[in-house]
Amino acid sequence: MGIDLGRRALTPHAHAHSRDALRSFDRWSILYLFSYLVLAMLFPQPIYAGPTKAVEYTPQTFYETVLTGHDEKHDKKDTKDTKDTKKKEKKEKPPTTPADADPDAVTHIVELFAPWSPQCLVLEPVFAELSQTYATEKRKFGKLDVSRWPAMAKELNVNLNGATDQLPTFVSFQHGKELRRIPLVAESGKVYGGRIRRQDLVQVFDLNT
Repeated sequence: MGIDLGRRALTPHAHAHSRDALRSFDRWSILYLFSYLVLAMLFPQPIYAGPTKAVEYTPQTFYETVLTGHDEKHDKKDTKDTKDTKKKEKKEKPPTTPADADPDAVTHIVELFAPWSPQCLVLEPVFAELSQTYATEKRKFGKLDVSRWPAMAKELNVNLNGATDQLPTFVSFQHGKELRRIPLVAESGKVYGGRIRRQDLVQVFDLNT
């Protein structure tokens, strides 16, 4: 009489051994996760403190420098028109495709960041190096801590929840208007783009031109 090995049941000893193996695996997985979290808290990635030409904005200096164009020559009427335009644009969706740049205008490239975001910490030295390399009288770099001013994050359409893919967000402005951004955000709120690399910033903001 043949033996059907495919239908052979596990012995009680084999069942017990399988349960013990699963329990041991679960314990080690939990211990590994706990150890990782403890190490991340005790030894976080250091905040970049090297040379940079990126100016850190407050909401006030951001409005004065970037959104009202104090770096460009304008009269009182132009300032009023810019403010009126800005109020209208608050209700509009951000662009999902790059706009055409004005080669004669001052361009502000701004990093919208949060110091608790690991990806922001990774890209901080990259953005600093880009500011050192590409800053000119017509191209200026800055950054704004949107975690400190959540109202600014909302106004600039940056999601601050813990699982967000929008930190950091890099945006360029001309004449007080948003020109380009990375990552792109659809009207539905969906974020397009994966991990941002140095070459992505160079390409999106035409830094080599």
